[in-house]
Amino acid sequence: MKALIVDDHPIFLNGLANVLNSLIEDIEIEEEINGKSAIKKILNKNYDLVILDFRLKDITGLQILKEVKHNVTSKFIMVTMYNDNEILSEVLKAGADGYVLKENTVTEMQKAIETVFNDKIYVDSFFDRLDNYEENYSLKNINLLTKQEKNILKLISNKYSSKEIAEKLSISFKTVDNHRSNISHKLKLKGKNSLLLFSIENLILINSL
Repeated sequence: MKALIVDDHPIFLNGLANVLNSLIEDIEIEEEINGKSAIKKILNKNYDLVILDFRLKDITGLQILKEVKHNVTSKFIMVTMYNDNEILSEVLKAGADGYVLKENTVTEMQKAIETVFNDKIYVDSFFDRLDNYEENYSLKNINLLTKQEKNILKLISNKYSSKEIAEKLSISFKTVDNHRSNISHKLKLKGKNSLLLFSIENLILINSL
């Protein structure tokens, strides 16, 4: 496996490299402290895994992700000190495969890597996402959705914003917002990001509706 770690704190950078070396055999690790230089490396080298610090000195990890995600096949895990739902939502919408809090890096990174390489989204256990949206119960209730609600759920699972959904379906932003509320209610989803997390984790099932 070939990996790139992007972080401007040398101590954390070296520590994370040691963690990866202990978790994965035959891993090749490159390190980068500059965000703009990282973009060039990601676009020009075939990394299997890229671990991004959310906040760098020159640009954010989110900016890097938006710049490169659709041009490479790498898996991206964001590491951050922010246990903030809004930041989590933005990072997932931008295409991150994983979100790990720095304070939990040692305990969470192995689970994160295993999960993202099984083509699933990993969110730090701090957020207790499974408890928030009662996944199994929600899956059973998908058939309660109307055709339009299913279409909107598919678009959400493919990381369309409410504005983009409104434009694609030629409906108002408020109508999309109402549909999102109805979907969450029918699926018994609770929490600000529960619908987004549910839709991403069940992408294959939802796109088969």
